[in-house]
Amino acid sequence: MSVAEKSARYYRRGLESYRAGRLDAAARDLRRAVDLDPANADRRYDFAVILQEQGRVADAATEFRRVLRAHGEAFDVLSNLALCLLALRELDEAERVARRALALAPDSPVALHNLGLIEDAAGRESAVATLQRAVALRPDSATIRNALGAALDRTGDLDGAEACFRQALELDPSLRAARENLGSVLFALGRLAESEAASRELLARDPASGEGHFRLAFSLLLSGRAREALEVAQRGVERAPDAKLWNLLGQIHRDLGEPERAVPPIREALRLDPNFADATLHLATVLLSLGRFRDGWATFRDRPRRARFAGATTVPPLRREDLDDLPGKRVFIQGEQGLGDELFFLRFAQQLRDRGAALVYAGDGRLARMLTAARAIDEFAGAAPPLPAADYFVVAGDLPCVLDDEQARPRPAPLALPPEAARVEQIRGMLSAAGPEPYFAVTWQGGAAGNRWEVEQRAALYKRISPEAVGMALSGTPGTVVVVQRELREPDLTAFSRALGRPAPDLSSLAADPDDALALMALVDEYVGVSNTNMHLRAGVGRPGRVLVQLPAEWRWGAAGTQSPWFPGFTLYRETAATGWEGALGRLRSDLGALRSTPGAGERATG
Repeated sequence: MSVAEKSARYYRRGLESYRAGRLDAAARDLRRAVDLDPANADRRYDFAVILQEQGRVADAATEFRRVLRAHGEAFDVLSNLALCLLALRELDEAERVARRALALAPDSPVALHNLGLIEDAAGRESAVATLQRAVALRPDSATIRNALGAALDRTGDLDGAEACFRQALELDPSLRAARENLGSVLFALGRLAESEAASRELLARDPASGEGHFRLAFSLLLSGRAREALEVAQRGVERAPDAKLWNLLGQIHRDLGEPERAVPPIREALRLDPNFADATLHLATVLLSLGRFRDGWATFRDRPRRARFAGATTVPPLRREDLDDLPGKRVFIQGEQGLGDELFFLRFAQQLRDRGAALVYAGDGRLARMLTAARAIDEFAGAAPPLPAADYFVVAGDLPCVLDDEQARPRPAPLALPPEAARVEQIRGMLSAAGPEPYFAVTWQGGAAGNRWEVEQRAALYKRISPEAVGMALSGTPGTVVVVQRELREPDLTAFSRALGRPAPDLSSLAADPDDALALMALVDEYVGVSNTNMHLRAGVGRPGRVLVQLPAEWRWGAAGTQSPWFPGFTLYRETAATGWEGALGRLRSDLGALRSTPGAGERATG
C-alpha cells in the first residue's frame, strides 16, 4: 500500500469516528493522515476543525495557519482561525484575520458575525453595527441575534439586549446561550422575579447549566431568600462546578452570617481560576472579618483595584525588608479608594514616620487640610500628580501587608484629625439654631448602589437601613436629632421624621465637605449610622460612634461581637440573618434610653 493510500485510509477512518462523535479517535487518525500526506490541504483543514471542536484551539490555530501558508487565502480557514484566536484572547490578530475573511466575502453574515464577536470581546462600540449588518443579512439566525444582544448588553442598552435574546429564543428555543443571557439581562434590569423564572426554565431544559444555577441563586439571594439561594448554589457546584458558582456559594454563606463556612468555597473558586480577581478580594475581606489578618492582608494585596497601579512608576516598591532603611528616605503613598478607606489605611503610615521616613501622599484633595494639620503626612502631592522624587512607592491599601500586620499586634489607632476652629464655631451656631442639646446626628445610607457587576461582586459598598426603622429607634431621645445623610432624599427625611415623632433638622449639606463633617463630628453628643466616612471622622476626633452593621458586615467591623479592634469605643449593632434589624435596633433604643439617665453624658468638644 502506498503512502498516499495509507493516508487516505486513515482519513476515511477518522471521518467515520468524527461522524460517530469519537473526537479523540478522529483526531488520532487525521493526525496520521496529515503526517503521511502533509501537502493535502483538505485533510489538514479537517484535522484543524476537529482540534478546534476538542477545544485544542492553540493546536488548531497552528494547523489553520499551515493551510494558509501552503495554499493561500481561503474564507473557511480564515473564519475558523479568527475564532481560535478569539478563544485565545489574541484579539488584535483575531480582528485582522476576521477582516481578511470579510474582504473575501463582504456580504457574508458568518464573517460579520465573527468580526462582531471579536469587536465585542475587545470592547469596541463598532461591534453593535457589525452585528446589526449580520442580522440584516441573516434575520433567521438565532446565534447572530444572541451575539447582537450580548453586544447591546455590554454597551448598556439592556432593553435592546432583552429584545434580541427573546427573538433568538423564538427562532431557536434550545439555544442555551440566549436563555442564559436573557436571565442575566433581566437580573440587570432589576426584574428579579422574571430573572428567576427565566433561570428556572433554563435549568428545566439544561439541568447542568452553571449560568442557570448562578443566576437563579443570585436572584433568590437579592430577593431576600438566602436559604433557597444556598440550596440552588450547592446543587450548582455539584452539577456544574465552576469558579463563579463556588464564589457565589461563599458569598451566600457570608450573607447568612457564616463567614467561616464561606472560606472553603471561595478557595475552591480560586483553585479552579487562580486569576479570579473578584474571588481574591472576596477571600481577603472574609479573612479580615474573621481576624485572620496576616493571610487577609496578603490576599488583599492582590485585589483588582490595585492592578491599575502596576507599572505606574519606576520608583522601587516599598517592601518589608526595606523598613530598616527608612531614616531620611521619602516614601510616596498612592491613595486608591474612598475617603473613609484612605483615612483608615493612613493610620498605618505613622509607623513609617516612626522609622524616620518622610511621607508624600497623593489622593483626594478634600483630605489635604486635615491630613496636613494632623501631621499624618509631610507633603500632599495632589490627586493625580506627576510622581515626585521619592525613594519608595507604596499603594495605601498595601501598608498593612508591608508592615507585617499580625493578629497579635495592637491595632494602629485611628488618625487624630483636628477640626478647624472657625468651622467648629460656625457649626456650633448651626446646631444651636437647630434645637436644644443634646445633639444626635444620624445617617441610614452609605455608598452608592453601583452597577450590575459591582452589585454582583458585592463591590459597591452600599449600605442602607430603612429610615423609618432608625427613626423609631431614636424616638423618645431628648434634645435635637439632626440628619446628616449625604444626598438626602426628601421622602427619606419625611419618613424618618414621622417615625422619630418630631421634625429632624436637615444638616445634610455638611456631608459634602469632609472638613465640615469633621467639625460636626467633634460637636454632636452621639452619632448613629451605617458604616461611612463620618465614622472615620468621628474616630478621628476621638469620639465614639454607634454603627449599624449591615449583613454581610464590612471586614473592619469583624464577623461578630459589639466592638471592633479598629475603632475603640464604638458600639456595633448588627443585622442578623435570623431576626434582621429587630434585635439590633431594640438594643440601640435601650442603650440610648440609658444615656438619658446618665449625668454628664455626651460632653462636647470646644474646638
